[in-house]
Amino acid sequence: ASAFFYLRYSDTVYESTAQIQIKTDTDPASFLTGDLELFGMDQVTVENDIAVITSQHILSQVVQRLDLQTSVYSIGRIKNSLQFNKELPFQVKFEELTNNQEWEIKVTNNQATISSDSINYIINKGEVLNESYISVNPKDSLFLEDQSYLINYISLNETVATLRENLTVSAGSKKGEVINLSIQGTNKKRNDAILNTLIQVLSEDQVADKRAISEVSIAFIEDRLKGLRES
Repeated sequence: ASAFFYLRYSDTVYESTAQIQIKTDTDPASFLTGDLELFGMDQVTVENDIAVITSQHILSQVVQRLDLQTSVYSIGRIKNSLQFNKELPFQVKFEELTNNQEWEIKVTNNQATISSDSINYIINKGEVLNESYISVNPKDSLFLEDQSYLINYISLNETVATLRENLTVSAGSKKGEVINLSIQGTNKKRNDAILNTLIQVLSEDQVADKRAISEVSIAFIEDRLKGLRES
């Protein structure tokens, strides 16, 4: 009986995994010769790479691109279900908020009530809520049946900290040529999107670093050539 109630009321947790291959090739043009070959430094240490992957700089970009600060749950009779991306029958966006927020959207009789504490807004099908701090753009599917949603918004730093807790980054081999990524969460599509976006951010960050190094090197060489011509 205990097992039955535990399985019935507890959230299902999914795990998504990915791998990044580390390269030690010093050729700047070869660091992306494979889909996941993101690192191209002379002396690679797994510890440094893991520190980069889990850094505030990288994870904050993942959070912002996927708007992970905003979590939307479909309220059910037994338990709530975390929704993500196309699963949502509306778009919600918070503007320049420094404090955490909790809102509810309740649909009854083809009307949506959007509320938080003593604040209440009512919108009908085809209408959009636009306030200075929150905007809600409902799809027609929101009004197909009576339903309720819970919206949580938390700060960037808190979201990054939570993401870091749920993300596991480890060496995939003794030689440190592969790094394993895994993340746990109650929405598999959200998990997959986080890992894919993390890999994309890492790739772009490496490109930017190499471009900056190349620009500094070119400027140094040009300065030396100029000195030689003038001597």
